[in-house]
Amino acid sequence: LNTNTFLADLSFYGYNLLKFQEPNLTSVPEPMDPCDVHNATLRQSLNITSHHMCGGSGSALVAGTTSLFQGFNTSALEDGGAPAGALPGSASSTRRLIHPCDDAFYASHPVLKEACAEADIDDIIDCEPQADSVFQVAAFDYNWPDYLVNVESRTEYLVASLSVIDENAEMISIGKVRNCREAPRSSGCEGRDFADFGWDYGDYGIVSLRDRHESPPIDVDIGSTVGTVTVTAQDSITKGTYNFRAVKLSPVVNPEILSLGSYLDGLIGDSEDPNFEMEFTLRMAGFNPLWILDSVFRLNLEQHVRKYITYAAVVDDAVVSVKVYGSPRNQSACRLLDPGVAGGGVDVKVYAKFWKETDATHLLTWLDGQGWHNALGFTFDGYLLGFGPIYKVDGPSKRTIRATFIPTRRRYDVTLPTATRHLPLTVPPPHHVPPIEGFGVTVNGEEYTLGSTFSVEVPRCAIGPRHCDARHLTITAEACIFDECATYTVVATIPAVSIPADDASMRAVNITAGPVNATAGGRTAVEYSPSFFHDVRRFSARVDGALEYLHLSVAPNSPNYSGLFINGRPSLPYTEVLIPLSLLETELHGVLTVRVIAEDNFTISDTQIRVLVESPLGLMTDNANALDPLKGKYGFDGGVLPGGVDTAPPEWKESYPRLEPVWEGGPHLELAAQTMEPAVVYWALAVPWSRPPTSREVYDAVVRPNHTKTRLIEGSVSDFIADALNSSVPSTTESGFVAAGVMTSRYSMTREERMAVTCLNPDVGFDVYFVAEDKALDLSLKPAANRQAFPTSVRGVKPGSGPLGLLYPWVDSFSAPNGDLWDTITGGEVIARSLSFDGAVSSQSAKTDAAKGSLACPGAVSFEVTAVNASGVDGSSGDIVLEARREPAGEAAGDWTQLWNTTLLDLKTKSDASVDGWISVVSKKIAEGDHWTLRLRVEGSCCHSWALRNLTTRYITS
Repeated sequence: LNTNTFLADLSFYGYNLLKFQEPNLTSVPEPMDPCDVHNATLRQSLNITSHHMCGGSGSALVAGTTSLFQGFNTSALEDGGAPAGALPGSASSTRRLIHPCDDAFYASHPVLKEACAEADIDDIIDCEPQADSVFQVAAFDYNWPDYLVNVESRTEYLVASLSVIDENAEMISIGKVRNCREAPRSSGCEGRDFADFGWDYGDYGIVSLRDRHESPPIDVDIGSTVGTVTVTAQDSITKGTYNFRAVKLSPVVNPEILSLGSYLDGLIGDSEDPNFEMEFTLRMAGFNPLWILDSVFRLNLEQHVRKYITYAAVVDDAVVSVKVYGSPRNQSACRLLDPGVAGGGVDVKVYAKFWKETDATHLLTWLDGQGWHNALGFTFDGYLLGFGPIYKVDGPSKRTIRATFIPTRRRYDVTLPTATRHLPLTVPPPHHVPPIEGFGVTVNGEEYTLGSTFSVEVPRCAIGPRHCDARHLTITAEACIFDECATYTVVATIPAVSIPADDASMRAVNITAGPVNATAGGRTAVEYSPSFFHDVRRFSARVDGALEYLHLSVAPNSPNYSGLFINGRPSLPYTEVLIPLSLLETELHGVLTVRVIAEDNFTISDTQIRVLVESPLGLMTDNANALDPLKGKYGFDGGVLPGGVDTAPPEWKESYPRLEPVWEGGPHLELAAQTMEPAVVYWALAVPWSRPPTSREVYDAVVRPNHTKTRLIEGSVSDFIADALNSSVPSTTESGFVAAGVMTSRYSMTREERMAVTCLNPDVGFDVYFVAEDKALDLSLKPAANRQAFPTSVRGVKPGSGPLGLLYPWVDSFSAPNGDLWDTITGGEVIARSLSFDGAVSSQSAKTDAAKGSLACPGAVSFEVTAVNASGVDGSSGDIVLEARREPAGEAAGDWTQLWNTTLLDLKTKSDASVDGWISVVSKKIAEGDHWTLRLRVEGSCCHSWALRNLTTRYITS
């Protein structure tokens, strides 16, 4: 009886077969994540306080790979690789495979071509392999027992085709296959006859093919699916076994956006410095290139190397990709690979992209110093080093490219052309087939259809062609795979429109009335009509004669105006001018005149404000029913008279509401609102990292400020903001309202109403939310309010971002020689960047008589001070003192208030301990107000040298 157990053929429909020999990795350490190899203790010893890939305890944020190779069951192997029931001549010591890049089937085999894409395979092989001991990698050979097939991620099952050399062989059996008799309508089974196949019980099992040549479907899972073919010879005793393994990749998917479209890419390129790219190649000379024919093993190896390269790059938004290829041939000989001995080597090609060139410094240094085995805290793990020697064979090639969107970078700041009305955004679908389950994108909170164009409206300019300050637009795109999300933020700035030299228009007219000594909050706002518009030249107003004085302030639209006059007298923007009502009625005939001379010193505009001064009795009578439609107290600006049933909330007048920085440069914001019908307006000012509120939350913040469930910030607002700004990315907070209030007016908001929020942090672009509400007319006895269902928001406005910027007194007074600032200096002189005092002069002092300081909010002075040639200083040498007092023109000066002091001995001690001899000082708080003077002086014995520099002022804000 014949004992032949050889297969004549084995193939899988639609796929190429590869011979394979499982690697023996018993002597190679298990792979580990870089965060585990270089744990938190090691990182701290290297002064690496944190790493974006690692958690606080040193554990990896992404679970480490436990095994890079998913192979055959090694317990079924004998003699170092020969299968159980070995085929004749199957001992590993006599069997070798040719290098995959020298395979005769290379040109037509897609797996070989991909693995050898970078190898030089065009040279003639220098030796002829022996046919009985050396095998080509591709295709089936009855003498080779182990095979590999790489399948696509969409493939659900394989069908094997096989036949035997000896047609009298008793049986061919294959496992593990689907039981088509149990699932006759399943994919791969439907329409086929499996009645005479032998089966084990259950959904899967080993089946005898008998005289059939096609197997039932073999289901393929993600990763590795192992099966066997057993041939039983005619003698019913001798058996031969062939092993096959199907590998299917699981795509590496992350919740990320690949692009925001070509338009935003262009803006990023115009707004940012160039990106930086580098490429290099490392060779792992001890790696067998046969192993990378396994697509799962190859992908896991690439991902493992990528982790270590990304870890060595340190920066958190570097884009790193890694591809592994067979190394180029050593041309001195043909390459025959003993499966038991690694040989041939693989090349690891690395591409890295950085946001800017300086970000690549650490990786370039790591590469130059062979950091994979030399850089403490950044070496490869024992697994990768086990395939050494590892050395660089190419690169790094370096180049700068135009900045563009990078999926790992989550924030972009761009500048839009001033005429932009809409910003288009396009997010392409991920490059995954089939599509990623659970993947979705939202833009500004709205569900987005991948590949479509999403248009974001750019905030419009304030009314008037010559009045357009800088505007800001924030776009948030969020990509999610189920609950795991990544958020991208684009902050677009539209620069202010340049104001022409012949602009003589005005930006604002503000009128209040009250006694001469009344504070701004204690005066009565005077409404005028029509509402302010930049080119309106005639206004009308009424004022109660009992209020004594009119307080008028105006501002030209152009900051470069040549002249501003009120009633013929020079004035300054937003500076209040007091006009007695008696003078207004007599000499001025009820008319106020404002003249603006443009920057060109030629163009002039005159604006008249006609004011009717009424008796107190008449005004009180009118106010008794200020909203009576028959008296015409509202509706002058396009509002409507109430009538009929009204169940709809009020609507905003065009261009309202608004949030703007004040013109004069303090860290203040101004709210402006106007509605189309009588209404009340609630508002809430919020930090930009807080969750957008509902209308009810804005309302509650105003009417229930002490309720625990409102979103007003509890405790110190300044501390809350400082804590958030000290973090790299402030996390979204529930409590985020800085302030809240209500806007009402004599005309119930049908004319523009403005309100200021003062002394805010100038480093934060605040958001404001407005909700308007009116009284319903729905025929009920107690009509409910018609409140807008959703707040109207204005986002990202920074206090002090007006045309004049933030104005500080004594700012950087030593950034250049500035002797004119210090009117009174005793014992010292101003030199470049500092003020030095001669130790030979007594009563040393310096006083800012020539620069009176005005503080829009409480402030503090910071500066640097040092002791010079102070070897003789001791405890009796005296103190250095910083003082301030107010010195209003024409009035008696106030008392000196001490802001800071130190002893000369303490100054010398700290100067000696400082790196450059200078110590930084921040003074006590100075109250807001005008006419402040600073004085620095020595209080004590003569005479010791000291110096001062970098004196600046900063606001202390809420």
